[in-house]
Amino acid sequence: MATHNYTEASIRSLDWREHIRLRPGMYIGKLGDGSAQDDGIYVLLKEIIDNSIDEYVTGHGKRIDLQVPDHCVTVRDYGRDIPMGKVIDCVSKINTGGKYDSISFQKSVGLNGIGTKAVNALSTYFYVQAFRSGQTKAASFQQGILTEDAPLQSTQEPDGLRYRKIVVATDADVDGMHIRLLLLTYFLQFFPDLVRNRHVYLLETPLFRVRNQKETRYCYSEVEKQAAMAQLGPQPEITCFKGLGEISADEFQHFIGKDIRLEPVALQKDTHTQQFLTFYMGKNTLNRQHFIIDNLRVEQEPQMSDP
Repeated sequence: MATHNYTEASIRSLDWREHIRLRPGMYIGKLGDGSAQDDGIYVLLKEIIDNSIDEYVTGHGKRIDLQVPDHCVTVRDYGRDIPMGKVIDCVSKINTGGKYDSISFQKSVGLNGIGTKAVNALSTYFYVQAFRSGQTKAASFQQGILTEDAPLQSTQEPDGLRYRKIVVATDADVDGMHIRLLLLTYFLQFFPDLVRNRHVYLLETPLFRVRNQKETRYCYSEVEKQAAMAQLGPQPEITCFKGLGEISADEFQHFIGKDIRLEPVALQKDTHTQQFLTFYMGKNTLNRQHFIIDNLRVEQEPQMSDP
């Protein structure tokens, strides 16, 4: 029988992140592949939602928002939120939380003091933000390791945002894109939380109107235009829209109704907002010129096809 030396060198001490990632089953059960309702990914999601439910059932919040875009889950409640000085500790310091205080939390569900930390440690990217009394505090993590600690800031977003979506609508040409960039710069500079929390959207407006005597189609690309021309038969009337001013009020109502096309403004996980703004909108004109030249792509505008 082979013998193995069992010495002091065999003993390991793991920090909480390593332990959760090495033995996730102790915290969330089986990992699974997402095909079963009790797989780990759903347990992680439940832990975050449970915190929001605790606020709701105790009368401290009236709604819970859940978004699942592009393999990223965002949960927002409108409860008491984490105290500003404990935002980081509550999601990254094991056995830390308000649910040990029976006065503040008379009822609660989930893994008290463990759940949010397990989600943090097992997430590729984890973002937390709290709003309290006109102030906000945010932090970003990767696999439980703090990557960005935003300072305490004043915010005009109350505990509940009155309007959930801010829609930027500009012309579908170069000038419109320039105006769009200026507006996005404004939001990133003065209201970055609105962008990070995906409250800012871009309205997609049609580039073409293709119609015959019976039917009208609005097309958002050359491909859609060609398909509409083929479906509407010979010699349809084609209009190319360059600006919102060319679209009548009666027509515009169709683009902001139930069929509205919105593209959320999203930041890359590792984007540092101030560095981003300094480079693209700052005074480093020469560096930006070289960047544009090195990354320039030439695209031809779609040409009107003969009916």
